[in-house]
Amino acid sequence: MDKPQYNACATLFRNTARTYQVIDHIDSTVDRPTNVDDDLWTRLGSIVLQWIYDTIHEDLLYAILDERATAMVAWGKLRDLLQDNKGTCIVHLENQFGSIKMHDYSSFAALCQALKSIADQLTSSGHRVSDERLVFQLVLGLTDEFVIVATFI
Repeated sequence: MDKPQYNACATLFRNTARTYQVIDHIDSTVDRPTNVDDDLWTRLGSIVLQWIYDTIHEDLLYAILDERATAMVAWGKLRDLLQDNKGTCIVHLENQFGSIKMHDYSSFAALCQALKSIADQLTSSGHRVSDERLVFQLVLGLTDEFVIVATFI
């Protein structure tokens, strides 16, 4: 729950659900197939619910576990729970992004990777980091030995 990876994980999960043609169990905008009988549809829903339970951390599992829940209900609870702290996560990530300095990393490549990782997490939280801002933060984080490189950038 401390990493804002919900959007990326949700996208991967939805793609899997589409692949197995069970997206209707977690997305209310998708119509239930007419060629699937009730027993099969219920069984598929149980499978999707088990996928949800099997792919989340134990803390999240206990927060959404309900013996009467359908996959749609569990998916909604999980979404609400993980997106509830979205603003807090964005503030936290912005602070991390703004304080990244070269002296905290073993190499220039490690600095770039750290910036890119946080920028990706921000984007995944709905708070896109422009390429220009990414470059500016990179330059701001450089040490004195990179002053010539920073000037060229």
